[in-house]
Amino acid sequence: SPIIPNKYLFNFWFLVGLFDRGVHHSFQFAVTMKPVSVQVAYRVRGEETKVLKLDPSNVEQTRIGLASGVNPVKPEAGSYVYSGMHDQGVLQEPKEGGVMGDLISCVVAAKEANNKYLTHVIEQEKSRKKEETESPDHKKPKTSSPDA
Repeated sequence: SPIIPNKYLFNFWFLVGLFDRGVHHSFQFAVTMKPVSVQVAYRVRGEETKVLKLDPSNVEQTRIGLASGVNPVKPEAGSYVYSGMHDQGVLQEPKEGGVMGDLISCVVAAKEANNKYLTHVIEQEKSRKKEETESPDHKKPKTSSPDA
């Protein structure tokens, strides 16, 4: 059998707004294969704000194949969702559970939590920017007059 490394690290950086130059937000996504776990650590404005640890004991098992009673169909071009169909016909049912099933379940849960948390961070940043621009202390940029 092939040798699979036990741990994978992925780092992501993102900017919330175009004008946040020098203010970096990031998250690190760590996947461990034996035992299966996914850990996501978030850094907002350089400070660690949240660490999410997922493993088979705290995530719902994700169904890998099609739901019961759903027939395989040819997917739309560009779709990467499991459809049960290949160019040459129907695929066999994928194996449910096991290490890969646990990994898929953890990654799906991490993606859902990630979307929720990052939406929250982006909304906070928008609110903070709005408060800054509406505050009486905020200096508006000078504009030149047409008489100058």
